Amino acid sequence: MNAPNNQRKDRFQLSFMIPADVPEVIQIETAVQSHPWSPGIFQDCIRVGYTCWVCRENNTTIVGYLIQSIAAEEMHILNVCIHPDWQRMNLGTLLVQQAEEAGKKKNANISYLEVRPGNTPAIRLYQKLGYKKIGIRKNYYPTDSGREDAIVMSKTFT
Repeated sequence: MNAPNNQRKDRFQLSFMIPADVPEVIQIETAVQSHPWSPGIFQDCIRVGYTCWVCRENNTTIVGYLIQSIAAEEMHILNVCIHPDWQRMNLGTLLVQQAEEAGKKKNANISYLEVRPGNTPAIRLYQKLGYKKIGIRKNYYPTDSGREDAIVMSKTFT
């Protein structure tokens, strides 16, 4: 179910993550990720000045988030996640586009990210937004049986 852009913007709002948001973010993280980040990692991302976004429905419930770093004319999407009940509503697109705009405002001219090879919906999203596979990071992600590689993708801003 895809809401038209104007309805989606009225219903969903993006704002900067604050420390008080972390418990709600952790609920999403643990619902989606096989090896979730700890609350301390999210707190550290906020503390060190990474650009951390939350997506709220009707200015209340957090339904997704994105963590990015921006430095030296590059941005890196570190974590993006949408609650399972809110997936396939283009909220990932909304968050990634917001992150790209923030990166451009801080003079980034390229964006990087890693994605699990089996995360086909995310790969499709990134490809739709213009990201291209540029390599593999060996043994990047933890798994129950060891480690798995990551696909590295990038997008150049013009």
